[in-house]
Amino acid sequence: MKKSYDIVIIGGGIIGTSISYNLMHDGFDGSILVIEKDPTYEFASTTLSAGGVREQFSLPENIKISQYSIGIFENFDDLMEVDGEKAHAEFKQHGYLFLANEKNWPMIRKNYETQKSLGAKVSLLSIDEIKKLIPHMETADLAGEVPLVLVMGLLTHTGPCRDIKRKARNWE
Repeated sequence: MKKSYDIVIIGGGIIGTSISYNLMHDGFDGSILVIEKDPTYEFASTTLSAGGVREQFSLPENIKISQYSIGIFENFDDLMEVDGEKAHAEFKQHGYLFLANEKNWPMIRKNYETQKSLGAKVSLLSIDEIKKLIPHMETADLAGEVPLVLVMGLLTHTGPCRDIKRKARNWE
């Protein structure tokens, strides 16, 4: 191991690994060290996460980051291919449903407007539409319309981290 590095990244989970990869991808040619205190990743947040990806946030910055990430994950297996071997994010897109009651409806509505203004693929469903979509759902406590994220996905929680590392280690 070298005595000094141009950049040291603390945390080798999906965020730290992605930062190191993207630095190289964007042309950084200095030395990078990624330090991870749990090399088994048994207790790492990446491993313990549910692997959900969605655009439905309240802050514009988070919505834009998610939209960028969704674009990456839609093409991840090809982007992270190494020597003809595709990556395995296993990204599957599904809907994501937030429910609102009288108390949180104004916030949900405001967030929905922000999301739509940024091009997020979200819709508001009436309570009747929800009953058609999910007939067994109890809807008595719901208020207003309910935001449905049309673009939401799940992926394996360890695959992308592993595949980004593999791609970074084989960077040309």
